Amino acid sequence: GGGITRAVSLGEARLVGDDWEAGLFMDFLMLGGLFLIGMYHLGIFLMRRKERSALHFGAFCLLMGLRGMLVDQRILSTRLPGVPFETLFSMDVLTIFLTVPVFLLYVFALFPEESPPPRMRAAVLTPGLLFSLFVLVTPARVFHHALDWFNPVTLASIVLALWIVVRAALRRRDGAAVFIVGLGAIVLTVINDILFTLYILQTAHIASFGFLFFTLSQAWLLSRRFNRAFERAETLSRELERANALLESRVAERTTELEEEKRHLLSSERRFRDLVDLLPVGVYEADGNMEITY
Repeated sequence: GGGITRAVSLGEARLVGDDWEAGLFMDFLMLGGLFLIGMYHLGIFLMRRKERSALHFGAFCLLMGLRGMLVDQRILSTRLPGVPFETLFSMDVLTIFLTVPVFLLYVFALFPEESPPPRMRAAVLTPGLLFSLFVLVTPARVFHHALDWFNPVTLASIVLALWIVVRAALRRRDGAAVFIVGLGAIVLTVINDILFTLYILQTAHIASFGFLFFTLSQAWLLSRRFNRAFERAETLSRELERANALLESRVAERTTELEEEKRHLLSSERRFRDLVDLLPVGVYEADGNMEITY
């Protein structure tokens, strides 16, 4: 619930400053990528509301970008020193609790046929939402204990995501292999962060970099899917144009045939009338009821 969370760096001011600036540069690089990718995919969703995967992926990127501003070099607290620690800590914890359900929503949207049924989906999404609500209604001295309680939820969510993606890979779904590679980076870095939070490892919070690698791989995956969708749309458009041209050609041919048949019938009728007019006797035509029709 506070205090020193990593080793104290000792050394010359210049060396310590260089190390700080290097970390700051990496954080800004990571955050810039996350925010740009997130906003780009949210823009795609606004233009194509059916692309739910773009919405969830964009929200996931923005959450991870916000988390990157709250950990390691703590850019947000440095730039906004007047913001209370408890507020920043609440935001930090919320990015953890909200990222898990948003990530699962993205997996469900990406591989819907391999995902559990709707009621089970709601059940696995509920813990993250309840933990987030717990953060909003309790002070930091209370909700910070929830971090340890949430670790099993995070691990269970990762297992569920792996189960879905492996099933998708076995069924040769598009993008499943790329997703597994990116998810592997997340699994390794999240496990590192959990062990670092429990003071088992003296490393650093690196999950943000794992998520950055994941987001780059997913951005490539989604762009490839969108490109294939556009290619299919263009192919269907060309096929429709060819079908319309063929239909117009057939309509024109049939119209010509009908006009020719009409001319032939009119010509036959004229010959018949001329023949009847030249006969020296009367000619009539009757139907089956002996009613005269001509």
